[in-house]
Amino acid sequence: TNKLLTPESADYDRDIRHYEFKIKGTNVSYKTGDSLAVWPRNPVDKVQEVCKLLGFDAGQQLRVIPLEGARNWCPEELSVQQLFTHVLDVFG
Repeated sequence: TNKLLTPESADYDRDIRHYEFKIKGTNVSYKTGDSLAVWPRNPVDKVQEVCKLLGFDAGQQLRVIPLEGARNWCPEELSVQQLFTHVLDVFG
């Protein structure tokens, strides 16, 4: 099951869905109200290519200062490579 629960509108900035997984026979447990967060990753080799193309030092350390009211999570300190691998959706 993959059911969109939020409006399909340019004015709505969240994509909340209802998924169903078969977990019988696994060590995964579930209680009513539990939720699942999915944190995709960009391929490291591709991230390194993008950093090189853009002239970034992938190992450079960054300090992120969140904007007031920002709802997207990001660590306050991370490398350029970590930003492009774990935070940004570089390849769609």
